[in-house]
Amino acid sequence: MDCPQVSVLTLTRNRPQFLDRAIQSVIGQTLEDWELIVVHDGQDQQTAALMEQWVQRDPRIRYFHRDSGGNIANACNYGLAQAHGQYVAILDDDDYWVAADKLAKQVAFLDSHPDYAGCGGGMTVIDDDENVLMSYLKPEPDDEIRARALLANPMTHSTSMFRRSLGEAIGYYDESLAGYQDWDIWLRLGRLGKLYNFPELFTRYTLWSSGGSFQQQRRNALSALKIVFRHRAGYGGFTGALALAITHLAYAHLPSGIRKSSFSFLSQRKKAIFAGKQKRTASEHRSSLGSKPEESKPEEDSAALSAGKVRSFVSAAAFVLTTAYVVLAHLSPAVLFPHPAQYSIMVWLAAAATLACLSQFLSHRLLWLSPQLYLMLGLTVAVPVSLVANGQARDALRGLREFLVSGVVFYLVFAAVDTLRKMRMLAFAVVLSAIYLLSQSLVGWYLNGIYSPFILRQHIYNAQGDVIGEFPRLQSVGILEDPNALAQYLLVAASLLTLAWAPGRWRRNLALVMLPAAYLLYGILVTHSRGGLIGLAILVFFLLEKRFGKIISFVLSGSLLCLLFWAGAGGPRSISHSDPATAGRIGVWQSGIGMFRSSPVFGVGFQMFRVHNPSLTAHNSLLLCLAELGMFGGLLWLGVIVFSLWDLNRIAKNDRCLAQNPELARSANGVRIALFTFLGTGCFLSSTYVMTLYVLIGMAAAARPLFRRQI
Repeated sequence: MDCPQVSVLTLTRNRPQFLDRAIQSVIGQTLEDWELIVVHDGQDQQTAALMEQWVQRDPRIRYFHRDSGGNIANACNYGLAQAHGQYVAILDDDDYWVAADKLAKQVAFLDSHPDYAGCGGGMTVIDDDENVLMSYLKPEPDDEIRARALLANPMTHSTSMFRRSLGEAIGYYDESLAGYQDWDIWLRLGRLGKLYNFPELFTRYTLWSSGGSFQQQRRNALSALKIVFRHRAGYGGFTGALALAITHLAYAHLPSGIRKSSFSFLSQRKKAIFAGKQKRTASEHRSSLGSKPEESKPEEDSAALSAGKVRSFVSAAAFVLTTAYVVLAHLSPAVLFPHPAQYSIMVWLAAAATLACLSQFLSHRLLWLSPQLYLMLGLTVAVPVSLVANGQARDALRGLREFLVSGVVFYLVFAAVDTLRKMRMLAFAVVLSAIYLLSQSLVGWYLNGIYSPFILRQHIYNAQGDVIGEFPRLQSVGILEDPNALAQYLLVAASLLTLAWAPGRWRRNLALVMLPAAYLLYGILVTHSRGGLIGLAILVFFLLEKRFGKIISFVLSGSLLCLLFWAGAGGPRSISHSDPATAGRIGVWQSGIGMFRSSPVFGVGFQMFRVHNPSLTAHNSLLLCLAELGMFGGLLWLGVIVFSLWDLNRIAKNDRCLAQNPELARSANGVRIALFTFLGTGCFLSSTYVMTLYVLIGMAAAARPLFRRQI
């Protein structure tokens, strides 16, 4: 037979209700030099009868029926083996083309651009009743397509067309993959030529719960991991793509009811986030082609200005509300002001901040490229899952609510801190709150002595476990009602003071950095926290590292730590095995390891450590996480921290950042030091779910889009 210009491939399996619509959209194309290859797998007689009618009606339609076919890739390869066209276009049986000139435009483009391997376009998502859910366009130029290719399929399959010769060269679809074979073939085609997406809506895509996208989520998630690793060398953004793939895999293993109720919404959000942009107006498209755009009308300019003011107001409101929530949560207003607390001020404040920050997430697409976001979403899911897995489904909502009191701060800070100035202002607010809490505790100690609520009277034990004395340790109230927790917060504040450091301005540094730091360090010493002293040594190490190098800085900070312990900064307590406090911690660590071994996947359940070990909490943040959330939650928690430290380290040491925006580099370094000091003290504290950690992780995640925008 004569070779047509285009071979259109359609696969179908037991969905005759959609097939007629798809075929009709091919016949309606203005380009008539095509062949339609329909591969039918399965025993559905209605589909066979329908195709017999179409074959008799139009000789360009070729029908192939297989009683027991393979997977999608196998069916595609079988159909393409029958193809004769110069180009291949794909159309799923439940989709259909709405642009009658779709094939004509794509053929003309590929004919005039021999360096391009293929092209695609935008689509409108509909449900199975043809109600429009959303419309979106994919990234248009080749460089934008490649920048996002590892995050999601850069080409929508039912809008695409590629050169058959290049498809044959790569062996068409990979039949070893259980899903996302279309994503894989486009990444392989992209290595042989450029890719392009038309800024037009070519196709209507049917999204329904009985579709393959929903039914094959677990296989698709595993395939996504394989694809990301397979193509990591050819495309950028591997770190974010890997985090997204891991989150997808975790979501795919949630109960079916949860996935079914959320699938449509999440699928739409994913398509919108990784799309190129919204459908352009005719004026914008003419401008992109080089023609002179129409002059804007005054009322359009006024509307744009008003919209800009609204966005600025919402952005400012999100930051103010977030900062207020962070500061007030650490000040514990329910303890200090019990009467106003009965009106749930903090709940309303968190709700208002969440609503304001939600608009930030919807309007700033760069936020959705952060791996920390998806890891935190996974960690948020892991909390109720850990309870459900242990037969405590009734407590799942309660656990999620309690975790989000602290965990929501990550999302708020991440969305609200969209400028470097806001990051520094948030750090300044944390420092001020720490100074206030320290002053409050010191004044309380001065006025009431050792009987003050801000003083913990720490017992001293002998080798036999008898109390032989006591000494005072400074503490605060609320979430910091523990000397170790207060020392940890003061260390974080002292670390964040480095964001205010200005090289060469010694008077400013003395007033804004050195004097406040000295005051905070005094507060750390009077808490007599041994974990706080270790955190102080970590802080000193990072402050000395740039000037003296790692080895000398390690020796000096280690010597300082030994000196502080020798001088009694940790209090008149021994650190030997005979000390009851030390022996108790070793015993509770062994108990925590036993919990992890008994439930290694999902743990014993969120906040269930004290149920299994009533005498003491874990006194180790990682052990607490693994014991309560298992490997599922533990790896997500570690992943958030590792990616945050990796981002901060990369920004702080980036040569271009140091040259072009040294303030951003210094700020990233300050947050990095604060996070390291928190983690250092967290080795001896149960700080897994402490709000301060999620403030720092949120600041680290916010630094990533700032770095991408400014450098």
